[in-house]
Amino acid sequence: MPLLGMAIVATISGVAIGTAFYGGLWWTTQRLTQVKQPALLVLISLLIRMTIVLSTLTLFARTSLFGLVLCLIAFITTRFAYPLRVNSAQRSSLEGSVK
Repeated sequence: MPLLGMAIVATISGVAIGTAFYGGLWWTTQRLTQVKQPALLVLISLLIRMTIVLSTLTLFARTSLFGLVLCLIAFITTRFAYPLRVNSAQRSSLEGSVK
């Protein structure tokens, strides 16, 4: 695969797995008070999220080091961008309920 194509695929994949991982974490924390066995929810959520992340990173590790590094950078960047998105969505929903 050409270098530019690898860079695009790796970056999009990193953002996708970051969104899935941190979105799943957010979803899990929102549901903890609603379930009878919160520890089981946390464990299952962790296993699913880690399976997605590790399988994607393994795929890129077998393909190229460049793709792996770009995927990891996008994944870590998503970690810092995701709370900003969630907080702004929560603020807008709170403002809508006040009006």
